[in-house]
Amino acid sequence: MTRATRGITLPELLCACAITAVLGGLAVPGATRWLADASAERTFHRLTAGLALARTLAVTERAPVVVCPLDARGVCDGDWTRGFAVFTDRERRARLEPGRRPFRVFGASEERVVLRAFGPRRYFRFLPNGQTDWQNGRFLVCPRVKGPAVRVLVVNVQGRARRARHGGATRDCG
Repeated sequence: MTRATRGITLPELLCACAITAVLGGLAVPGATRWLADASAERTFHRLTAGLALARTLAVTERAPVVVCPLDARGVCDGDWTRGFAVFTDRERRARLEPGRRPFRVFGASEERVVLRAFGPRRYFRFLPNGQTDWQNGRFLVCPRVKGPAVRVLVVNVQGRARRARHGGATRDCG
């Protein structure tokens, strides 16, 4: 019998499995960091899209539009990690009136999302001219594992959102 028709031996198979296990063990930490980085980037883009949608909706509807995380009563509660909603706010109360539905709801994220705004507000209101209601601030997207960079999204009074360097934002993620 030739070696080609005989197959592989048990020691050869065990050696191949051991090599595969070692290489797989070396790849796992890098893959975990890469997945966490991709997830943080996805959350950053969802925030950017939500703010852009709210600004556009305020201009086209000619009405104030709020972006905020809602609690069960439809009141802005400030926990951006649970997700957030975009809705018109003609009454300027920063709450979703009973019987009304938000224009769009963005679901929860795996990362911690923190709003650092000037003033006590837990939401952003866009006016019909596309500007915020005298608000500015920044969102921090804090990755769930150590290693990937904190994403910072700055919103100015004109309603424009831009990416910023994280600088000392890591300490704000807690």
